[in-house]
Amino acid sequence: RVQLLLHVRRWRCRHTTCTRQTFSEPLPEFLPPATQRTSRLTAALQHLALALGGEAGARQSQRQAMPTSSATLLRLTRQIRLPERSIPRVLAVDDFA
Repeated sequence: RVQLLLHVRRWRCRHTTCTRQTFSEPLPEFLPPATQRTSRLTAALQHLALALGGEAGARQSQRQAMPTSSATLLRLTRQIRLPERSIPRVLAVDDFA
């Protein structure tokens, strides 16, 4: 198991009307804000969940040193964005019935 420890610089806002008191520097793009896993690990777990499902995916993730629960795998499958459907330009109707 690998853990990443990031040291992030924080700044204070001295403006009195500012709603946020402290700010932190942006994180690298491989680590979205407020997440517990990298984008790459999330994608790997989503592929595993789509291929095997919840319980079997959880067992396989343990074997691949990416331990997670079946509920997490199911939640990750629900987070996958579906591709946008394109609107057809021409609609043909057949006369044969």
